[in-house]
This record gives sequence, C-alpha cells and structure tokens, in this order.
Amino acid sequence: MAAPQTYTSASALGAFASEFMEALALRRSLYDRAVRDQGSWRRAAVVVIVAALAADSLGLYSECDVFLAVFLGNWSLIPIMSLALGRWTFGTGASWLVCRILGTDVPYGNLLRPAGYAHAAAAVQFLPALVYWLDLMPVTPAMLSMVRWLAVPWLLAALTIAALAAGVATLPRAGVAALVLFVAGNLFDVVLDELLRLLLGLSGTIPAPQDGMG
Repeated sequence: MAAPQTYTSASALGAFASEFMEALALRRSLYDRAVRDQGSWRRAAVVVIVAALAADSLGLYSECDVFLAVFLGNWSLIPIMSLALGRWTFGTGASWLVCRILGTDVPYGNLLRPAGYAHAAAAVQFLPALVYWLDLMPVTPAMLSMVRWLAVPWLLAALTIAALAAGVATLPRAGVAALVLFVAGNLFDVVLDELLRLLLGLSGTIPAPQDGMG
C-alpha cells in the first residue's frame, strides 16, 4: 500500500503559487478545475485579497478604504481585505443574475470560484510597487496609468474565461457576464462610499494615506 501523501506549508504555498500563475496566464484548465473543486473557493478568496492589495499599492483607494486606513492604521488591512471579498461576492451575484436573465442557469458557486481566480489578472498592478521597492527605475504617473489600463482588459479576459468555465454557453454571453461582474464590483465601492457619507455626514473627501510611491 502506498504511503499517504503528506502536505507541508511549503508544498501548499507552491501549489497555490502554481495555480496563481495559471490563472494569470488565462489557462482554461485552471478555471475548469475551480468549477469542479468546491473547496477551491478558499484559494480563490486569497487570490481576490492579493489582487486588492495590489490595487491599493497604486493608491487606488475607495473612500471607505481611505476612512479605514486613516482611522485604523495598519489594522485597516483586515476590513479592507473583507471589503475585497465583498466586491467579489457582490459582483458574482450580479453576474449570476444577468446570466439567469439571459437564459443561462449557472450555479452561483460554479461562477464564484473561477471568478475569484480571474482576479489574479489584477495583481499586475503590483508591478510599479515592486519597481519602486527594488529601485529599478523611477515610478512615473505614465507607468501607473499604463499598468492600470493593462489590468482592465486582462481582468475582463480572465472573467470571460471564468464565465465560460462556469457553464455560460457562448462567448458573447460570457463577455456580458464578465463585464457585469467587473462593473458591479466597482459599483460596490461607490455604494459603500455613499453610505459612508450619509452615515458620517462627510462633505468632502478624506485625505488619502501616503503610500510607498508618494
């Protein structure tokens, strides 16, 4: 009888890194596995969190993120990561609803898991921070803008593949599902910002916290 396979933290981290790179490379097989593996939502959630931290490395703060960073300091990372998970689940819910309207009955969980992995594409926004920390070259506004614009079509392509893997039958419908998920995720921030203003009576914006690239 073969000895039972043992797992270590190093092997688990290596497996996650491999999945992350597959998601980043838009490998359809990874998204198909995410649909089949109901337990993969945990790793997909970590991908979503990493992508959110990458976006914050560019200073892409929402009003709510700024409020948390100013008043909670380093402790703000916990609620900020929770908000990233909220964007993911809310955006997936909106996309799932649109799929049903279009006549495609996709289980919510089957769309949620590959959509989470698709967020790996947004992690490209971490590159300017890496360039800054390694002191490779000056980080210019043009570089930040280029990386932001690169991340958007990459993310939309990944979300489209995720929708196809989840069972959306045609490419046009998968593209619509991807676009809805992307837009709904951004609307999630807008709604939270407005709720924050209403609850706290904020009339202006909170000064953004200083990030590593000034």
